[in-house]
Amino acid sequence: MKLTCIGAGRLVLPNPGVAKAHGWEHGLPLEAKVRIDLSALGPPGTIAEVGRLCVLDRWRGKTAALPELCVAMCLESRRHGVTHWISAANLECDSEDEAILVHEVIRRRGLMRSDIPVRLRTADRPRPPARFRFYTDEERGRAIAGDLSGLRLPRAVSTDAKLGARYIGEPIWDEHFGMFAQPLIAAVQDVMTAAERHLRALARAQGRR
Repeated sequence: MKLTCIGAGRLVLPNPGVAKAHGWEHGLPLEAKVRIDLSALGPPGTIAEVGRLCVLDRWRGKTAALPELCVAMCLESRRHGVTHWISAANLECDSEDEAILVHEVIRRRGLMRSDIPVRLRTADRPRPPARFRFYTDEERGRAIAGDLSGLRLPRAVSTDAKLGARYIGEPIWDEHFGMFAQPLIAAVQDVMTAAERHLRALARAQGRR
């Protein structure tokens, strides 16, 4: 039987050697951009970084692919003593103004954490003009008028929030993707709980068919 990969994710474990070489706390890639003080949550060896979560189009939506992938990553994290993840969600725009607007929508929905100190290490920004915007002209017009109700969130932001992630700090520039991204933190237990709840809901839905 031919096996097909339908999803993948990256789990970067803490690396004391990298941390020492760069003067970081955990030795994780995101620390090149931001300093995140997670001392209140646990020692450096308990923090990992996740990223590059992807699922083939036909397996997105109402399938078990993403929650099963998250469960597998949670189990692997537990095996290594990791209790929290850091990452950054793609904001689907290369306009700083647009990234700030998305950030404000996230804040108004109560998805931000203000108790985690975050400091930018770099002030890298894209060169104008912006090529990719997330909101439509109509949505931006509403925002300028002060009406942010009903504004969409980028898919990665919305998905990560449903899995228990909370956002921290300000948007950062990701030169690899040429887009802004929003740093986040997630407790492994919260992600496991959310993923298992999703799997149970899918099982119930399939049982009613």
